[in-house]
Amino acid sequence: MVFGVLRSLEGYGAGTLRYFTIQSNILVAAVTLYLLVDGLLRARAGRAPATAEPGGGLAAAYLRGIAMLAISLTGIVFHTLLAPLLPSPIGFDSHVLHTIVPIGFVLDWLVFSRKGRFRFRDVPVWVVYPLVYLAATLLVAAYYDGFYPYPFMDAATYGYGAVARNCAVLLVAFAALAVAYVGVDKLLARWARKRACRLQ
Repeated sequence: MVFGVLRSLEGYGAGTLRYFTIQSNILVAAVTLYLLVDGLLRARAGRAPATAEPGGGLAAAYLRGIAMLAISLTGIVFHTLLAPLLPSPIGFDSHVLHTIVPIGFVLDWLVFSRKGRFRFRDVPVWVVYPLVYLAATLLVAAYYDGFYPYPFMDAATYGYGAVARNCAVLLVAFAALAVAYVGVDKLLARWARKRACRLQ
């Protein structure tokens, strides 16, 4: 039944949703919309509840962290592993999805987001989405149509052992990147507090 639904969806061009690139860009769009609406509602209310942090609470931090790690994965994997395999020149739409959106979303966090809301214990939550994507993609490829969106996931060609090693390296690398994001967030929050104290 599940694969029947997949087959019908692909008839409407939904097969592109099987690419992590498309999913992560949709996630960024959804999170950006949530943050904008949340900010507008808080501004309209005049003030946030005493228990909430200005600019969004923990829900906003969770969503931003998950989306930022996912879109970072999209950009870095594309430019390091996939772009060298593609014919040149790479199209503008591809640069938007793999370069402009990842850089723009990270810069938005660096410049506009209130710092100090990321937590190291949130990192395992951030990596759940790539893990679920990996498991679902391998399952669908194995039991549905044998389609692997990316060469490093191609178990039919390289075997599940090689795919497991490839994905384990990527997950460790991006978990380390998530830890780095949290660390930078905390450093910037500490710097902002010190600066605020000097200005008082």
